[in-house]
Amino acid sequence: MPRLLKTREEIQAEVHRLVHLDPKVREAKVNIEIPLPLEMDPMDGCNWAMSSYRNSTGHMDAVAKAVSEVMDKWNLKV
Repeated sequence: MPRLLKTREEIQAEVHRLVHLDPKVREAKVNIEIPLPLEMDPMDGCNWAMSSYRNSTGHMDAVAKAVSEVMDKWNLKV
């Protein structure tokens, strides 16, 4: 299935939504700041990446899972 094209803001919002659905993140009541994605040369078909998640200490597993899930279904509209 081809990836859908989405804006930077749409990708950011979806990663944010998925991170904050994680039970451990919800329980900790932490607000993890998700950056806008950066355009990258396509790797494995995905043309964007993210880094520097503020307030993510102890929750990088949830962040990595959310980013991976969104990378599998959406590409950055450029």
